[in-house]
Amino acid sequence: MVHFRYIKFNRERYVWKTHNQAVAAAQSGMSERTARRIESGQHSTTHLPRVYRIRKDPFNGPFEEHLVPLLKADPELQPITLLDQLDTLMPGKFGHNHLRTLQRRVKKWLATEGPEQEVIFRQKYMPGFMGISDYTWMNKLEISIAGQAFSHKLFHYKLVLVAGRMLNLSLVVKVSNHSLQVYKMHFGAVVVYHRHIEPIA
Repeated sequence: MVHFRYIKFNRERYVWKTHNQAVAAAQSGMSERTARRIESGQHSTTHLPRVYRIRKDPFNGPFEEHLVPLLKADPELQPITLLDQLDTLMPGKFGHNHLRTLQRRVKKWLATEGPEQEVIFRQKYMPGFMGISDYTWMNKLEISIAGQAFSHKLFHYKLVLVAGRMLNLSLVVKVSNHSLQVYKMHFGAVVVYHRHIEPIA
């Protein structure tokens, strides 16, 4: 609301230029003193969030005495169930207007003293960010040409999250960097990261 009045005051005072300070303040719904502070640069419309409580927590004591043992036995209990249990133990002291406060207390307790949660490090890849390559020796097929054993392997290259892939026949033991560049250029981009999987004999 203060921010809206601040904008309205500036519009009345400077954009339309039809009112003096007192009239612009009155039409904006603020006092002349506030208007003077705005024009002198002493008035701020931004406020830092509170880090302190403005009233006493009604669950100090009963939460630790009655609810913590229940949460230790079953951490999946819902705050509404705990509130009903607390109302049974202490009739008339707590109502549904305390539910949001209890939800915050339960959430904080679960985060600090509750059971350990599984930690997941999600891997997020962008299309074309990483290239994967591997090759497989085909000697087990015992292919021969003109009576001579044909030792070769298949080289496979693919970009992550991209449909295109390349399959190539190779006669060398190790794929050269030049070959990798040819495969990368085939897709029209150079990857940031390349992962090579060891060959299967």
